[in-house]
Amino acid sequence: MLTKTLVLLAAIATLEVFAGNVGCWDKSDREHKGSGYRGQQNQTRKGLTCRNWAGTKYYTQKYINEGVEKNYCRNPAEKYKDVWCYTTSGSWDWCDVPTCGEQVGCWPKADRIAKGTAYNGNQNKTVNGHTCKEWTKTSYYSAKYFDKGIGRHNYCRNPQAKYRQPWCYTVNGPRWDYCHVPTCD
Repeated sequence: MLTKTLVLLAAIATLEVFAGNVGCWDKSDREHKGSGYRGQQNQTRKGLTCRNWAGTKYYTQKYINEGVEKNYCRNPAEKYKDVWCYTTSGSWDWCDVPTCGEQVGCWPKADRIAKGTAYNGNQNKTVNGHTCKEWTKTSYYSAKYFDKGIGRHNYCRNPQAKYRQPWCYTVNGPRWDYCHVPTCD
């Protein structure tokens, strides 16, 4: 019991440090595809570094007023439910930013790169806003996956350790979908 408590406290401390730099995106602004996120997230889901917005088509007075600055993830044209950035590798990618008020935990960076099973947070919404189905109502609810985070809950997981991020079966959408889970520093 003491070990579980210490692990939980370490995870909370990691999340607080993580959220302090990254900030969070207000839920109503995110749902309305707004440009209100002003945190300092500058790394993408794939672990790529964001490039400075200067020199891009979004570096105009209109978008600077929408928070386009430095190399932080943003949603400047207010088109997406995710923030994103151009990367230093010449492409663009989505960024994981927690929604304010939702304690979803984070996925350890090394495990994420390995597409592992270590995410055990409480995220139960997909990237497209669908509610996750309880695992007891899926084929994954078997002893084979209990040590991979599957249980009597509807939290996002990556039980087979083969996807780029946690996912879940949905109640009200497509059969399954990926979930927003920030990477731990």
